[in-house]
Amino acid sequence: GGEILVMEIDCQGAQQVREHLGNDVTLIFILSPSKEELYERLVARGLDSPETIEKRLREADNEIAQAHLFDIRIVNTDFDTALAELVAALSPAEQT
Repeated sequence: GGEILVMEIDCQGAQQVREHLGNDVTLIFILSPSKEELYERLVARGLDSPETIEKRLREADNEIAQAHLFDIRIVNTDFDTALAELVAALSPAEQT
């Protein structure tokens, strides 16, 4: 017990993990602050064609609609802040 396994998966994969592990899993959804910001980040990376970017934006809409199914939601407005929130979510609670 007490192990941490971090997986970068889509919503469907996250639900499959939940089905197999039940309450022993904490699902964390990391969101872009807005669809416009997501678009700008994808374009700035320069890795994807315009068609791929449009497909990713459509997929993002579907996944964002499922964010409420996750235990923790982190908005990645600022990388350092989002990272600190993720580390805090993965850290065991202080024992009193």
